Amino acid sequence: MADVIILGMNDQFSHKGSDGGYIRKVFPAWVAEPIWACATKKDELQKLLVALMHGAVILKDLPLFFEEWFEEFPEDRTEDKLRDEELKARADFVSKEADKGYPTLHGHVLVALWAVFEVFIEDLLVGMLINMPEFPRGVQPGEGIVSRVQPDGYRRASKVSSRRG
Repeated sequence: MADVIILGMNDQFSHKGSDGGYIRKVFPAWVAEPIWACATKKDELQKLLVALMHGAVILKDLPLFFEEWFEEFPEDRTEDKLRDEELKARADFVSKEADKGYPTLHGHVLVALWAVFEVFIEDLLVGMLINMPEFPRGVQPGEGIVSRVQPDGYRRASKVSSRRG
């Protein structure tokens, strides 16, 4: 658990302190912007994951907190069995998830990361189609994209390998 808390307090996994200047100097804007957007979304998802795991730890201990609170301040107790049962059920669920390493939460984050990656690739390909007139627009059957883009020395090998698949 301590490693999760340290990760949550550490901004090394973030590109927060940068404005993307290096990426924007090295790549044209139509390449740099999708890279920057992908990195930003990835950081946001990672921070959300850490925050939710921290919240789960708090939720897991909430029934114990209320028991101790009501022992100290019995006048605050209200008889709400449904609330107490629901709170315990949620705490049990979170406890089981924590013991397994939060597989449900990681699964949702993985799906979100996949969507971010798909948008990145789509934006990059749209940028290539708009900004690179030499980018292949139509591929003939039996001809791979690699053979259309690579220098002449690679065409023969890539045409042979594209016929096998």
